[in-house]
Amino acid sequence: MAELNKQARVTMQELLVSSLVQADALAKLSIDNGVITREEFMKKLSAERAVYQRLIAEADQEYKINSETLQTTWG
Repeated sequence: MAELNKQARVTMQELLVSSLVQADALAKLSIDNGVITREEFMKKLSAERAVYQRLIAEADQEYKINSETLQTTWG
């Protein structure tokens, strides 16, 4: 195994690709080994996507409210 360089910086793109590869491999192994079915995985993936989209929408709304408050206060 390659030795980890603790001084190396990781770009956001590298981090994203690494996370996607890990998630993809785990899902494929789980399906291939009969831990879950493809249908179960897709159903759960869809449900989790909806949760994340809701959280992102709420965070965007909160950011918009805070930005408007700052502009009113300091604008």
